[in-house]
Amino acid sequence: MDYHPHITSYSGHQVLDESGDEIGTITDVVFEDGSTTPAWFIVDPGWLRSNRFVPADGAHQSPNGDVIVTYNKRWVTTSPKAGAERVLPSEKRQALLTHYRTVAW
Repeated sequence: MDYHPHITSYSGHQVLDESGDEIGTITDVVFEDGSTTPAWFIVDPGWLRSNRFVPADGAHQSPNGDVIVTYNKRWVTTSPKAGAERVLPSEKRQALLTHYRTVAW
């Protein structure tokens, strides 16, 4: 992810796909063990929808702070749901990696 020193927290920032479609709002971030680099964003897609994990890899921030991810909205909304966990169990991590690895560009 491109680093922007004026952004101290990702929570509350809008998430958009590369087409500019709004995916949702970041509610939390999951970091890799022992790292300060975001691995996954937990995104709230809106009313009556479950939070989703979105990979932080390849994401960047626009000048106004929106986070642009490399996956389209439809793909994110069909990904495994984010529960209350902030440390990913291995089976959930594997399901997420499988889902996002099979993106048809």
